[in-house]
Amino acid sequence: MRSLFFYALALPAVLACSIGSAQDDKSTDADQTAILAAVQSYQKAFNAKDAAAVAKHFSEDAELTTASGTIKGRAAILADFQSLFSESTATLQLASVEVDVIAPSVAIETGLAVLTKGEELQEVPYRAVHIKTKSGWRLDRVQDSPARIEPPSNYEKLKELEWLVGNWVLDTEDSSTSISCRWTTNKNFLMQTYSVQTEAGTQLEGTQIIGWDASRNVIRCWLFDSDGGFGSGAWTKSGTTWKAQTLQVVPSGEQASSTNMYELIDDSTFEFSSIGRQVGGKLMKNISAAEFVRQ
Repeated sequence: MRSLFFYALALPAVLACSIGSAQDDKSTDADQTAILAAVQSYQKAFNAKDAAAVAKHFSEDAELTTASGTIKGRAAILADFQSLFSESTATLQLASVEVDVIAPSVAIETGLAVLTKGEELQEVPYRAVHIKTKSGWRLDRVQDSPARIEPPSNYEKLKELEWLVGNWVLDTEDSSTSISCRWTTNKNFLMQTYSVQTEAGTQLEGTQIIGWDASRNVIRCWLFDSDGGFGSGAWTKSGTTWKAQTLQVVPSGEQASSTNMYELIDDSTFEFSSIGRQVGGKLMKNISAAEFVRQ
């Protein structure tokens, strides 16, 4: 059995209906009036569950096409509506419809069909071609617009780090470090950029991309800085602190590593520190905890 929306696609809306690209000549106005009259008749027939009356609005060789297939011919369309109405009590409403008479005997209609059955509501955009016959305007081709398929998202894996989103600043006596973090489209990655400023100007800029690695079941990061350094790492949570253990290549080509700590103090403050820092096998001084404040 086809979905209920399949049967609603043929119907142009009469509620909140707007006429697009209307021409000024009288014949076009008359055609639009005739099409809207047919629309009203169709809607009335649909909600009355009168399959024969619905089928009369189609041309002899009409086609209805959806993702589930195509029905060809008025007789086949009639049979499908009879089957639908024997099982369904759904009612139809329409909105956001535009009708464009593009030729003396052809009109294009687009809109949104809404079917309601109890508390269940379904809606789908559609496109219909009307042709002018000896018997008046008839629906000749009707096709739904494919529903947007939501792309995959790793938001659920990363949402605990959503507090990073926003702008943060750390001011000291001789420098100011700013961090800006945002979601990428579809919330598959957190994109973090940073800049270190002194009186002499920008000293360093960098980017950190945080995402979910499904092959390892871990939150990973990739780092790049304006001096030419780059690296990657993994994020883990311990209590209220997030640890990013990273391996990097510094501009000289030497290997470096560190564990960067992020602890959320409240909605407006987090502490950053870095321990276990090595460059070329030599231990480096740790970076003591410093507070970033949300802007």
